[in-house]
Formats: sequence, structure tokens, C-alpha cells
Amino acid sequence: MVVASCSDPASLGLDRKATREAARVERFVREYLDRTAAALARHAGPLAAALEEPEGDPRRRAAYPLIRKLRSPTASRGEADFDLQTAGLVFLAVLDGEGKFVVRDEGPEKMYREDLRPRFACVREALAGRRAYSTGLVPGNDYAVVVAAVPIQKDGRTLGAFIGVASYPSLARRVERQGSYEAHATDGGLPHAATVRVALYWKDKYYSGSVQPELDAFRPKAARRRARLGESGRYAETILVQERPFGMAVRRVDFLGEDAGFVLWRAEPFSD
Repeated sequence: MVVASCSDPASLGLDRKATREAARVERFVREYLDRTAAALARHAGPLAAALEEPEGDPRRRAAYPLIRKLRSPTASRGEADFDLQTAGLVFLAVLDGEGKFVVRDEGPEKMYREDLRPRFACVREALAGRRAYSTGLVPGNDYAVVVAAVPIQKDGRTLGAFIGVASYPSLARRVERQGSYEAHATDGGLPHAATVRVALYWKDKYYSGSVQPELDAFRPKAARRRARLGESGRYAETILVQERPFGMAVRRVDFLGEDAGFVLWRAEPFSD
């Protein structure tokens, strides 16, 4: 890794600017998950009746139409949920009181009776009556996902959980797109905006928001990243990427789960 000289005028303050940008990204991710969880909670109540149906096909038949319509493009305006339609989720699913799949909105028979409790702390939290998020691997997928989970309750009893699943690659793309939208709104628009790239990490793997081969070499190895993050959970430095100075900010994001977070690179706009 090449660290830019602090005496280079083009490099001054880039680490601080990357740190500020990283704070914005962390807020955006938190707001995205909070909004998704709030949408799930709005629709969790009616699912309680479905979970009171006998286990098996009766329960699945009762739950499936309730969640399918929430993201269906053909659903009426009153049935669909805008936040769930636009959240870019991999799928929605209803879990029973043991944390096992009852049904999901895409491929309702997939993963039936799979138990998510060992994989996702948020499922255990939801079954205890609390809204939560956590990162892990869904059976059959090789990429990390973050799960938002809310309890399904009736008369003070928790009958199961309603979950929304977002992939790390999709979330990284969403973060970068949001930065582009904000750049369009500023004076000068995208041609005069800073370059910002993001890669989410979970444990040893990274998931980029865009194709960025020139930055791949600057992803810190997991052991080095953990050592530098220490107790503070963040650090920043200035690096040179193909002779262009970038500020690089690394953050651990505890609400995503253990050993999860992101790396952000920021460079000043190219001069005219």
C-alpha cells in the first residue's frame, strides 16, 4: 500500500474528508435498516393469524398472500408497501416461533423449515420480542446478507418473526447510488463531485458497490483491519491510487453484527 505524503497539497485533509463521508454512510445504512424494519413491523400484526393456523400447508397458504402482495408490482396502492418495494431486498419471509421458515415471498417452498436461529442473532432477538439486525449467510448463498427481524405478536405473545433480507453487494450499490443522487443536487452536479467508492465487509470478505479493480489492492487484510480498528472501531489514512490521492476510511459497524463494517475511498474531483 502506498501512503500519500502529508506534504503533498493535493493530499491534505483527505483522511478527514473521508472520515466525514464515512459518518454519512453509516447514518444512511442505519436509516435504511430502521426504515425497512419499520415497514416490516407495520405488516407483522396480520401475520399472527396465519401463524395460528395448523403447521404445514394451512399456515403457508395463510401467510404467503399477505407477504407476497407487499412487493408485488401488480398490487394495489393500498396493499403494496413502498418502503419494501424499493428496499432492494433479496426476499421477505415469515418464521415460526422456533425461528424456522414458514414461507418466503419469492419461491414460497424454498428453505421451508430451515432454522435461522443459529445463523442470525437478530432472529433470536425478534423471537424474544425485540427488533434487531444482524449479518450472516443464508443457506444456499455464498454472499453475506443483513437481516432485519421484527417480532410477530398477538395478545402479548410472540408467535414468530417477520424478516427482510438485504445482500451486502446490493447494500453497497445502494450506498454509492445515494452518493450520486446527492452529488446531482449540489452545485455543478456529478462532473464536479468527489469520487466516492464503498466496499462492505463481513469477516474476511468484501462486497463492493461497483467494479473497482484499482481499489481492490487497498482493501485491508482482515487481521490488519481488526488490529487497526481496535476499540475505537474506525481509522482513516491517505493513500495513492494510480498517482491519485484518496482518503480511505475504515469503520466497524456494530449494528450490522460482529466483525462487520465498510471501507470508503474518497478523492477530490478532477480539475477542469
